[in-house]
Amino acid sequence: MKIESIRLKNFKTFRDVEITDIPKFCVFIGANGSGESTFFSVFGFLQDAMTGAVNSALTKLGGSRGILEVRSRNTAGPVEIELKLLTGKILAEGAIPRHEVRDAAHIAVSGANNMNYLLTWNCKHMANAQIIRRISVICNRHGYHMPVICTPEELMGE
Repeated sequence: MKIESIRLKNFKTFRDVEITDIPKFCVFIGANGSGESTFFSVFGFLQDAMTGAVNSALTKLGGSRGILEVRSRNTAGPVEIELKLLTGKILAEGAIPRHEVRDAAHIAVSGANNMNYLLTWNCKHMANAQIIRRISVICNRHGYHMPVICTPEELMGE
């Protein structure tokens, strides 16, 4: 899935940084110690935190010092990591209810990867003409491909 933007606050060397308008192909170049590896460690940390416990993810990244090593030195306040994806736009703009994150993610993955069809039996939140219209507006506004969302029966016809 395409990341629209990323914001890091108090995360290791990044006291407060935001990267926006990230293209599909992006290269990070810098001198040793300037933070390229730290930037990419965010994704491993998020994976560990979401598949296990946050405390164990902090220990894995920060060693025995945990949060003290992960938080930027000489700063106070929480570590903040914010990723903006198409899924968030679909939920934020009300096309799909906020508690249906998986449905929004299915649509976002399909749109971000230029899939032609998204087959589903979910007629409440996905294969629904009113929902499809709202999602289409969001995808078009943000430059994403809008897949045809339908049931397998609709795709096959009679």
